[in-house]
Amino acid sequence: VGLALTNKQPESSYVWRKIRYNHYHNANDHQLYFPGSIAFYGGKFYISRHINFLFKTDWLNKEILWFEFTHPGQVHNLPETPPANIDDTLAGADSNNNLIRDDFEYKVLFSNYQPEVTNAAMAAGKVYQLLVTTSEESQPPPTQKARDLVAGFVLAEMCKRTMHRRYSGNAWSEASHFNTIDRIKVKYSYINYLTSMVGYESIDIPTGDACVNLESYRLRRSIL
Repeated sequence: VGLALTNKQPESSYVWRKIRYNHYHNANDHQLYFPGSIAFYGGKFYISRHINFLFKTDWLNKEILWFEFTHPGQVHNLPETPPANIDDTLAGADSNNNLIRDDFEYKVLFSNYQPEVTNAAMAAGKVYQLLVTTSEESQPPPTQKARDLVAGFVLAEMCKRTMHRRYSGNAWSEASHFNTIDRIKVKYSYINYLTSMVGYESIDIPTGDACVNLESYRLRRSIL
């Protein structure tokens, strides 16, 4: 946080102060906060714009003094290092072991999505990643796993379309995950392979809200 008074880069200018977004205090009346300090109150984070003496917590709503802010790292277990470039191996990197590829996870969490969209996109990311990693296995998946993979992919697509309609297009794109030639091939060819393997008629796709089903699906008995 800083004042744009010079053309200097933040790291070389005295008018900038680094924010430790994972270091904050619960807001209390009659506390002193320095620029960049973070107070937590009512489920929200507030950054002090100046040297502030918080007479009462109501003052957190004064925009001239405080800036409401939520960094994804405060509510999500982010991968340790942001992926600077696409990891072009088929599976890519999943450094925090949450079954979502790092670059897709960062793309979702740092997009301006509504929380409902973010949660749905993360659930879809697990389906996409599982599809990719299963395609690398040396043996065909068991029949039930194949059915569940196809059902999960269909639910992810239905949910994505629902979010696009609900939020005027402000939702994720599959292209953020299937972002290399090999990954695009998996998206089309492996899904077709699984569908032909089990027959589409045998695939059980839950009815109702696709996003609710996607997040609670667990990708059923055979997958996660």
